[in-house]
Amino acid sequence: MYGSRWRQVVAAAGLMATGLAFAEAPMSVDDAGTMDAGGKKVEAGWSKAGDVRAWEVAAGFSPAEHWEIGVAWDREKDHQSRERDRGGSLSVKWVPVQTDAGWSVGALFDLGHRQWRSPATDEKDIYQTMSALGLATYRANAHVLHLNAGVARDTQSDENTALWGLGYEYELSDTVALLAQYYGEEGSSPTRGVGVRWTVAEGMKVGVMVDRTTGRDRETAVALSWAWEF
Repeated sequence: MYGSRWRQVVAAAGLMATGLAFAEAPMSVDDAGTMDAGGKKVEAGWSKAGDVRAWEVAAGFSPAEHWEIGVAWDREKDHQSRERDRGGSLSVKWVPVQTDAGWSVGALFDLGHRQWRSPATDEKDIYQTMSALGLATYRANAHVLHLNAGVARDTQSDENTALWGLGYEYELSDTVALLAQYYGEEGSSPTRGVGVRWTVAEGMKVGVMVDRTTGRDRETAVALSWAWEF
């Protein structure tokens, strides 16, 4: 079983318990919104936090209005300790209240399977993760505010962990958005970050986010993302 230090570094890399499949990259804080019925998207992300390198790919689609289903795969590796963590997840997002101005509210449910291994000590662990997250988004002209609150549980610790997040977007133009986020989980120092998202073609966006954990063990993470919605 790996320790809290590894968990904190991975969190700094921007890998929130809900995964990349729904948080609009490069943000880790999710939005209360879904694609139009029949819409599809693919995403990819890479991040670096200290000696940890991580990547994730995800795909999602909307089977009906107000619903999204997504799958994601990710892998993290600490190049100093050689510890590795990899896994996949299945997520369902439901946002029954969606507006172009004012509040939108919904929920996100996620099930994951993970495998951790330390080649240096030959230790390994296989475990499952579950999370439920309440989502709220407020839109007013060029300003967008996101609120997340929920709980996560894994079979490794067999304990519930509270999750929370606060995100902000400022739409500088039709193609550029400035981003800020502040999020964390129970028992770990919060993470704060700033970033930029560009729309480079119809339905295609790229982004960069710089996160930094607060508290005693500070870690800076850089995340790059690409997303295509069609």
